[in-house]
Amino acid sequence: MLLLMKKILVISFFSFFLSNIGNTNSITAHDIAGLFIGDSALNFTSKEMIKANKKNWYKNKEITPVSISINNPDYDVMSFSYRTNDPSYKVLEMSGMKLFPTNFQECLKRKDKTVKNHDMAISSELKNSFDAPLPQDSSGKSKSYNTKYTFDNGDIIFIACYDWSEESGKDDHFRYGILSNEFAKWVRGAHK
Repeated sequence: MLLLMKKILVISFFSFFLSNIGNTNSITAHDIAGLFIGDSALNFTSKEMIKANKKNWYKNKEITPVSISINNPDYDVMSFSYRTNDPSYKVLEMSGMKLFPTNFQECLKRKDKTVKNHDMAISSELKNSFDAPLPQDSSGKSKSYNTKYTFDNGDIIFIACYDWSEESGKDDHFRYGILSNEFAKWVRGAHK
């Protein structure tokens, strides 16, 4: 009887453990350089740095994007957005960028490794991989290689490599992004 109870306990423990590890279908478990969606950006940087690095990427000014060069082995640039009038600077979306100016194949290797890691933790039903032209390059020679995980609540994780043409003057790079549903809904209309 004792042996049967031990087996049931062990099986129950591993079932619970594996179900939680293998199915993190939420962005809350994912960070960039220690910053999570919903955190205050002040946990990452100062008000002065935020104000000095604001960007004018959207016509709709309800949300403010910020892009900061960082000293981090995984990323060269960290971008995030917050509601313009939020004194706590609560992060609604963020992305990390690593430049690969001379070796695009290394970018693709990093993307593949990152996708494989996410595939172990996120349901494949949420995954969509696709290639797309980059409209910012008028030559039409630039392309992005994307994998996107869209969660049931509308939150998004994306992993991409951007292969810019020489004519664009931009560096190839890897990008890892996490978007809250709130930001994803807003950004669809932000360029109007």
